[in-house]
Amino acid sequence: MNDPQLTRLLRNQVARYRVASVDLLISELPVEKRDPARKLLKSDIAFQTIHGLTGGGAICQRRRKPPAKTVITRCIAIHQFCRASTIKRTLLMKQEVKRYFPNLFRKGLPAGYYVDANGEKPVLGMLRVDVQLTPIRRIWQRSVALTEKHRTQTEFRKLIASKQFEITWLVPTDSKANTIRRVGFTNQHASYPVNADTIPFLLDQLIPPPKTLPDVAGL
Repeated sequence: MNDPQLTRLLRNQVARYRVASVDLLISELPVEKRDPARKLLKSDIAFQTIHGLTGGGAICQRRRKPPAKTVITRCIAIHQFCRASTIKRTLLMKQEVKRYFPNLFRKGLPAGYYVDANGEKPVLGMLRVDVQLTPIRRIWQRSVALTEKHRTQTEFRKLIASKQFEITWLVPTDSKANTIRRVGFTNQHASYPVNADTIPFLLDQLIPPPKTLPDVAGL
């Protein structure tokens, strides 16, 4: 049976993340909606399945050419960061900015920002995904440059001062995330609101496991 509400929900979520994890999309639905949703993702011509992805299937809006691997990796990592943990965040669409940050609505925001509305005040975050195994020093340099760029706008200066803005790096290992957090902590006096979160999926994509030897007699 056609379910317009479910169809609209899935299409909106896939549009939001560009490439979404099928398992994660399904897990957020009521139990009775999960099987119909899986069938819909396979049958609706608006969706295109991405095959050969480590760690489960993915879905995107139908297009002539599939997204590049780095795009897929970045989008799935963002989807997992926002929705896979107990702390739910929302990757912001431009039309949603006014709801959380009305002073920014006049200028709007490009893609790659999220909102964490779990505290007393919403926190606006800018996401960066470590898809090139970037050295810590370079990550910190980019973070400083991004903070200073945001500081040139009055609205962002106010958010930084009220601890309502952060830059979050999604990285493949706990050790790298901990190091970024430690560097950020030691530079708190400079008001650089830098955080990091571990997304193990990135490690599978960036450093694929070695191929096993064929099962041949004598080897």
